[in-house]
Amino acid sequence: MTHHMKPCTTLLLLFLTLAVAMAVSVLFFPVAYLYATYENLYGEWLQFAAFTAIAVYCVRIARLKPGRYTRFWALLGLAAFYVAMEEISWGQQIFHWDSGEFFQKVNQQGETNLHNIFTGPYSTLKKLILTYV
Repeated sequence: MTHHMKPCTTLLLLFLTLAVAMAVSVLFFPVAYLYATYENLYGEWLQFAAFTAIAVYCVRIARLKPGRYTRFWALLGLAAFYVAMEEISWGQQIFHWDSGEFFQKVNQQGETNLHNIFTGPYSTLKKLILTYV
């Protein structure tokens, strides 16, 4: 008899594995940690690829298996697409265009995205407040 893990157990094990891997890299391989997490390096591009794949998968499920959860899958796909596009600053990281005046003023990194308006690599009062909220 084969035993299959429940999806929640699998996700928990994946999360714990990633958490331990990150802790080990911070403690023993700090350069690898920087490559995995620093702006425009491997981790960010991997995150873009993962969220793009999630978006495609969710939209595919919504289209191929219409039913009770179609809206859920479509909304989840849209959310994943939003995160993926935010990671590449809506194409700015690929096409190397300049940010508009608005984003130059309000974005912590001067990029064309919303997630760095209040947060970014710099320590600010807004970031501190949002972290605790």
